Amino acid sequence: MISEEPVYIAELAVIVAVVLFQVVHTFRVYLNIRSLRSVFRDLLLVRNGYVERRYLGNSDLILANTVYLSPGEDPPSEAAYARITLTETESKHEILLRIKMALNTYLLNNYGASVNFGIIRDLVDREVDSKDEEISQSLPTPLYLGLAATMVGIIFGLFAMPDIDGHNFTQGINTLIDGVKLAMTASLSGLLCTTVLSSFFYKRAKAETLRRKNAQLSYLQARLLPELIRAEDTGVSGLKASLDHFSREATVIVGKVHEAAEITSRNLYHQQGIISRLERMNVTRVSKANLELFDRLEGSVEALQHFSQYLSGIEAIAANLKEFASSTVRVDAIAGEVNTTLAQSRELTRFLTAHFDRIEQAGSAALRAVDLTESHFGEAIGTLRERTQNSIQTLYALSDQTDSALREAFGKVVEELKSVTANHLNEFMAAYRNAVPRFEQLKNLESLGSLQNTIDGRAAEMIRKTETSNQEVLESLRELTFALTGKSPLKRPAGKWWEKAEILLRILALLGIITVTAGIVLYYFNLL
Repeated sequence: MISEEPVYIAELAVIVAVVLFQVVHTFRVYLNIRSLRSVFRDLLLVRNGYVERRYLGNSDLILANTVYLSPGEDPPSEAAYARITLTETESKHEILLRIKMALNTYLLNNYGASVNFGIIRDLVDREVDSKDEEISQSLPTPLYLGLAATMVGIIFGLFAMPDIDGHNFTQGINTLIDGVKLAMTASLSGLLCTTVLSSFFYKRAKAETLRRKNAQLSYLQARLLPELIRAEDTGVSGLKASLDHFSREATVIVGKVHEAAEITSRNLYHQQGIISRLERMNVTRVSKANLELFDRLEGSVEALQHFSQYLSGIEAIAANLKEFASSTVRVDAIAGEVNTTLAQSRELTRFLTAHFDRIEQAGSAALRAVDLTESHFGEAIGTLRERTQNSIQTLYALSDQTDSALREAFGKVVEELKSVTANHLNEFMAAYRNAVPRFEQLKNLESLGSLQNTIDGRAAEMIRKTETSNQEVLESLRELTFALTGKSPLKRPAGKWWEKAEILLRILALLGIITVTAGIVLYYFNLL
């Protein structure tokens, strides 16, 4: 169970925070509604201005250099200035300013062309609908916050409930109801905020905004479209004036071209006279002589080119001769180096010959040493084989002696156990002939089971250790025999007596365990 007071304080803090956020959000939405309501409080007005034609096509320069006429002022010349139609407003509302900028940009970019009023309406509706959609999305937020606060209050109330039993049932229900009541306050405040915003402020603001927007569109349709049509006429008249100006300029240009053609014809006539005079002066013969001279000069140029190539070949031959002379000097040096190399080779040959002689002498000595070593190893191996066989015979003899000793020892143990068992049985029978047994001591028989298990475990452990030691001795004997003789000892008939001895030892161990157990039982009965 959680303490009620901290949970109640936490719930109260959450509810107060939700209510404060509802109030702040409601105030922000109210400001947006007022902003939407005051969009078209000051309408967009249509104004006509004049701008120089060289600025047409650049909307920024047009807006910066537009000239508006005062009442009674004469318009400027249409040849240098163009009449444009723009929208203006005294309002500082950001939505209306964006609408004005969009309309002016559209009008300037479509100057002289047909303007679609549907696009103008779409520009206005888009800005207004964007603000309207923002407000519509924000209206139900206080209600949603109130519902969330209600759920939070219920959750806190459930956490604050004590363990419900016969005594705390009423207290738990009261705690839950208190939490729900506190949470319903936030839900009620959210409902009131949403109702006030949507039913009173938003509905009236939207109706008034729609009415003023329709008035604005009607004004633009009534005042802007005639001005645009007039601007189209102005554009046509400007085009006509431009065509007239071009025709006048073209007439002047054609006159200048005609004068240039006449001058060109006179120049051609004079050149023809000069050519005829040159022909009468036998200039043709001089030209032919010059052509023949040029042909001969071309032949001489080719011969000079061949001569220059010949000189280049001679220079190459001289260079090769120089290289050959230097190579001859190098051949002498190489011959000296070859002689030196031959002398060094002779010395190396003498050294290798002497070295090979020494190697042959060392090889013969090594062969003699190997023969001597082989003979010594043969003698050592023979001696080791004899000693190993003697050791094996000794081990076999010792194993036979051990077998006989073990048999005698186990025989003595069996005889002593039999005698002890017979004595205990006689004493037991004598004790029970004249005495009535008391069965209170039979309770001690319960411990015989654990005692027998202990004896069996220790006997089994002794048997395992004995078998392990026997196996290790056998393995050592096998490895030693195989290393010395090269034959496996598994095929020797001497291994049969060891298996029989192992079986006999196991039987004797079991008999000993049974005998000891029987002796302990008889001992307990003697205590009775």
